[in-house]
Amino acid sequence: MTDRIDEYYIAKTLNLARKAAGLTSPNPMVGSVIVKNSKVIGSGYHKKAGGPHAEIIALKMAGSDAKGATLYVSLEPCSHFGKTPPCVESIKKYGISRVVAAMKDPNPLVSGKGFKYLKDNGIDVKYGVLEDRAKKLNEIFLKNISAELPFITIKLAVSIDGKIGFSHKNAAVDSKNNALNNTQFYLSSEKSLRYTHNLRLMHDAIMVSANTVISDNPRLNIRYAKDNIIADKKFAKIIIDSNLMTPADSKLFKYKNDGDKIFIFTSFKYSEEKLKRKKLLEQKGAIIKEVLYNNSYEDRLKNYSAESAEKNGFTIGSDCDVLQKKHYLDIACIFKECAAYGITSIFVEPGPNLFAYLISNKLYDKLIFNITPYLIGNINIIDSTAAGFNNSAGNSIGAFDLINFSNINLNKFNNNLQTGNAVKDGLNDLYTNKQLIKLKNLDIKKTGDDIFLIYYPES
Repeated sequence: MTDRIDEYYIAKTLNLARKAAGLTSPNPMVGSVIVKNSKVIGSGYHKKAGGPHAEIIALKMAGSDAKGATLYVSLEPCSHFGKTPPCVESIKKYGISRVVAAMKDPNPLVSGKGFKYLKDNGIDVKYGVLEDRAKKLNEIFLKNISAELPFITIKLAVSIDGKIGFSHKNAAVDSKNNALNNTQFYLSSEKSLRYTHNLRLMHDAIMVSANTVISDNPRLNIRYAKDNIIADKKFAKIIIDSNLMTPADSKLFKYKNDGDKIFIFTSFKYSEEKLKRKKLLEQKGAIIKEVLYNNSYEDRLKNYSAESAEKNGFTIGSDCDVLQKKHYLDIACIFKECAAYGITSIFVEPGPNLFAYLISNKLYDKLIFNITPYLIGNINIIDSTAAGFNNSAGNSIGAFDLINFSNINLNKFNNNLQTGNAVKDGLNDLYTNKQLIKLKNLDIKKTGDDIFLIYYPES
């Protein structure tokens, strides 16, 4: 019975913590409740970095009644001085007799030290309650602590027939066979756009390629959220742009909060025209960062000598990961640069080439497919074949050819999807460049007529 009661209250702490989703970076989301005589006498959650911790808010609410009570918390209480004093000292001061936590804090500054302090001071400690749920809630924080790199989420909208876009003059129909000709058209519905912006809110930054900026002129901001949340949210914009073709009058420069950074990653190779474009973009507030192509370091030096780079004020480094010998900016190095700027998570909304690159090089932590109720057809469509996707037989396939749809209603069986009478692995096996990539832990969310499939790569 005690275990079930502990799970009940830990679930409450997780729900509280989730209220600050996207607002606590670089800190984890944490919630806490204090229970005495089967009643909640205090509760709180960490609202933003530098603000009071969840335990402190709950303790102040409980006041003197906290003596002899049980404190539930979604993460091990801190035992070190940061922007706030250690929570364990306050827990002791208020006379808490028992602490139940969902998980140990992986931060080396804490990592068991909080529990030890509590035990040494006669407080009963239990942890590991709903641990998997707690880890999933703070997956971004866990990645940052373990790898010192941003958590990468890829989100791709695809039609039922596996297409991710079409030229404006193409024939296409929606689920009611309405023509979609000669107009700018978004695959995602209004409801799914709202959900996508909620996903953006969970991250520190958004990443797209220059092709997306040029073709769509997106704002790359967060809408469809409460004004006070949007105002408090710091949200960086990251553009992959080898030749600095991002237009200086793009909407992304206009629609941003004060202090939001815009990063444009480009190559070291400069022409006179590119240098002019660089100056224009910097005048708009962009931070231009040069990175190497991801071929071998020796090949890089042949293309861009250290002497010529330094002449233009650049430095060539040799510590970037070598991924493949293809002429493409080294995204792994870009992620390292982002981490150096304090970016803990990136929401990538790629075109076909960037998508294929990230997937084939395993540069992602979460993969989200937004399946929309449209049939686009086969005239000049954009699909994954443009990015070199192949199945095991070497035949080109669409981004979503691996799922057999017969209707829009899905049932989940483990990691498989049942669609009508057909049962097939729901993108459990994703083929890129003739390599099989295993995905796991399927989550399904239906938003209006759209479906979101959420996967994680197998380690």
